[in-house]
Amino acid sequence: ARQNGVQIQADADGAVSAIGFAASTKDQLTPAEDALTRATEARGAAGSDTGGVNFWIDGKAGLHSSGGAIGNFAVVTLGGDKMVSDRVLLGFALEGDWLTAPATTGDISGFGFLTGPYVSVELGNNIAFNAHALIGRSWNSQTSIQSGATYSGNFATNRLDLGASLSGEFVTDLL
Repeated sequence: ARQNGVQIQADADGAVSAIGFAASTKDQLTPAEDALTRATEARGAAGSDTGGVNFWIDGKAGLHSSGGAIGNFAVVTLGGDKMVSDRVLLGFALEGDWLTAPATTGDISGFGFLTGPYVSVELGNNIAFNAHALIGRSWNSQTSIQSGATYSGNFATNRLDLGASLSGEFVTDLL
């Protein structure tokens, strides 16, 4: 289930490198999570919540460096989903992101978004199919210093993120 709370990630020296957060209006399992849960629980003990829409937000912000200047990034995703049956969850997400990457020979920065639907379908008690189709755009600027001269420019990119996976728990007696 989506976990509400704050996460802090530190590097080996103990310096904070990322902070994440998540919140959801319902403690709702996706079919993939539900399939894993049902592998250890009797089916129907708790039932599926096919009630209202679950609104959620998830984010992460942090610092990065390759030994020089420190850059930063942030990603925030929000969305809503609904169990349309006891085996199918449909949802829609919007993600925004931002990055700065300074270096001694120039820097790059940008921001962008992705948006689109996702689905999670329980195929059996121990397996689920998950898929998403996100489309978006980013706007970027870059500065480069070469042989003492500075060059800079802006560019935009279109984004397409398609993904599918099978998830679950499998037990075999092959050995």
